[in-house]
Amino acid sequence: MKLIARAAACMLAALIGIPASAGAQAADPLTDAVLNAVKASRAPGAAVAVMRDGTVTFESGFGVRDIGTKAPVDVHTRFEIGSITKQFTAAAILQLKEQGKLALSDPLGKYVPQYAPGKAVTLAQLLGQVSGIPNYTDANHFLSIATHPASLNAVLALIKGKSLEFKPGTKWAYSNTNYYLLGRVVEAASGTTWESYVRAHIFVPAGMTESTFATEESGVPDMATGYELQKGKFVPAQPLGAWAYAAGAIVSTAGDLLKWDRALFGGKLISAADLQLMTQAGRLPSGKSTRYGFGWIIGTHDGTTRISHGGGTFGFAAENDVYPKLGEAVVALQNSSDATPTIITARAFDVLNPQLAQAETKAASGEDPNVTARVKAVWAMFVSGNLDRSQLDAGMNKAITPQVLAAAGEQFKTVGTAQTWVYRGKKSTPQYTTYVYLVTFSSGAKLNLTMSVDKDGKIAGFFAAPG
Repeated sequence: MKLIARAAACMLAALIGIPASAGAQAADPLTDAVLNAVKASRAPGAAVAVMRDGTVTFESGFGVRDIGTKAPVDVHTRFEIGSITKQFTAAAILQLKEQGKLALSDPLGKYVPQYAPGKAVTLAQLLGQVSGIPNYTDANHFLSIATHPASLNAVLALIKGKSLEFKPGTKWAYSNTNYYLLGRVVEAASGTTWESYVRAHIFVPAGMTESTFATEESGVPDMATGYELQKGKFVPAQPLGAWAYAAGAIVSTAGDLLKWDRALFGGKLISAADLQLMTQAGRLPSGKSTRYGFGWIIGTHDGTTRISHGGGTFGFAAENDVYPKLGEAVVALQNSSDATPTIITARAFDVLNPQLAQAETKAASGEDPNVTARVKAVWAMFVSGNLDRSQLDAGMNKAITPQVLAAAGEQFKTVGTAQTWVYRGKKSTPQYTTYVYLVTFSSGAKLNLTMSVDKDGKIAGFFAAPG
């Protein structure tokens, strides 16, 4: 998930990148795959690192960290990691719980009384993104005010007058406000700033010597410049600074993020019981999985469990994928907000685990040719921007604004032409039937394409993620 959300109902991971710098030569299948993925992507620079069984087996930079100076990306180049920050904030909350300084059942009002509408929301509901609190970065004027000084009052002003979007605990909805407020809880419970707490209790024990915060990046050596595409050209993005805070303000390197993964999953930061709590998907009263833990998305890739999270700020994109059953982790960082590095991490994993990747290309039984034709047609509509809204349910029609549709179309186009469609099966509930396809594109990218249809035949979800 990105700090700056693009589409609630239609999330796409797209292939993006740049010319690769010297320093990463195609000497083996993994290097070759990563190099090709980065070359095909739309970002000036990228850093990629892989860890297997606690040992870093691949770490390299590609392209440039600054277009003007042509300074190359290397293993020490730092990037904003956006919403991957949420993992650190969640760990801080769990540490404070273990210290007896708070309980996950505590109401938010105990620590942040300034936000009256959410005073009864529990810390656990904030962590699991089931609070109903509106997302402050979704405010229509957020981009225009992001250059102004940030504060709790300024953030709350963006959602002032808005009631909770649903009864806490009954639905799942990604909201950066949840984790911004959790940062204030860390401060209230620990008696120090969120930044100081994270540095002392996470960075130091994890050995993350190259990590800091967005508010300090102007004085950081080896800091990448963030860019965004405007009319086909990269231009420097405006800084987000303190607005990201505990929802997305950490600056790090690919190598340091692997140190974080090793320390967290190795038991150096929180207890085994809390790690399990952090990395298991929540459940709604209906029994439906939220597919979200505490700062982690819980899913699968190539048939094996993947615990991951992406991040995006103004000018940066990041991905941290952990495969706990295999002892593997892959990180990719890029200096463009138009980049989605999940494709790079997924392709690296495929090369490391060819037998798993191959198994995913086998079609499931029971494919309905009419449904397959419809999925292909809907994909084509998103790519072209000519969406037949009569096929969408009310929720999708509301979520897919003209701006979201245009952004999704541009992202969809970057993966190239769809070449193969493999039916992966369906799941049914009383409300929806969900169909899954593995699609391979001319760029080499693979996406798991999911379409959910309600009992009236309306499309209630259209979701694309790295395959």
